[in-house]
Amino acid sequence: MKDVSYPNAETLPFPHFDSKYKCCCNTVHVKQGTLIIGIVCSIITTFGLFSMVFSRESTDSLLFELIYLSLDTITLVLLFVAVLKDKKIFLIPFFLNQESVISTEEIEIEKSHPEMEGTIIIRLTAAFVATTFILVFGLTSWWLFVIYKCYQYYSDMEKHREAFNTTVSYTADHRFHVY
Repeated sequence: MKDVSYPNAETLPFPHFDSKYKCCCNTVHVKQGTLIIGIVCSIITTFGLFSMVFSRESTDSLLFELIYLSLDTITLVLLFVAVLKDKKIFLIPFFLNQESVISTEEIEIEKSHPEMEGTIIIRLTAAFVATTFILVFGLTSWWLFVIYKCYQYYSDMEKHREAFNTTVSYTADHRFHVY
């Protein structure tokens, strides 16, 4: 069964290293970029876990932090499964988790109090927090773009594989039959 979207598909291999499957200014393949993002997020999650365990001053947000870290860990495991097993469907939970991070950051920015006036320390702290939120927002948006490109890569690769999907059976008389 051949896919009509790939003319001359028998002679053309899948373009794994096409520029549309690269990120970081066309220097890294999206699969490697997704793996790097997963590693960085794992490090951030590990620091969050250590922060939760060793620097607990109040238990008000403990349940929220536990739920967030659990969901983050699950989505990271699924991200690594997606990269290692070439399964695009496992990228979706990480994508949705990052979307929730972006929306949470937007809510936190809206909650900040611009009417705070006072000493220079308060202003510097507010500027630092605002800059950090903007950087996290930008970084998370960029990560979402890379994960989306990786999803597209797996989707295109799946379409290409379907064009050549044939069943091969082996018989006792040592001949192959292609169906």
